[in-house]
Amino acid sequence: MAIATHGYERTGASIDIHVSYLSTATVGDTLDISAVADRVGKSMAFTTVKISRVVDDEVGPLVSKGSHTKFLPVSKENREPKS
Repeated sequence: MAIATHGYERTGASIDIHVSYLSTATVGDTLDISAVADRVGKSMAFTTVKISRVVDDEVGPLVSKGSHTKFLPVSKENREPKS
């Protein structure tokens, strides 16, 4: 989804995925999820995500974090326009 915000309707193959589980979340916990497209180039995109527990209406302990590298099969010039 983070890459789609840059106008790509479709993305290509996953090159690298890393997930680190740092804490736990249980059924009923409220979670805060933050995803960022760190860099979207002509043929590669790099994203990160952080998932934290919400405690007393504030972002609390980090539950997990991850990174994802994607190959983009088309150049920005050839991408489909967002509708």
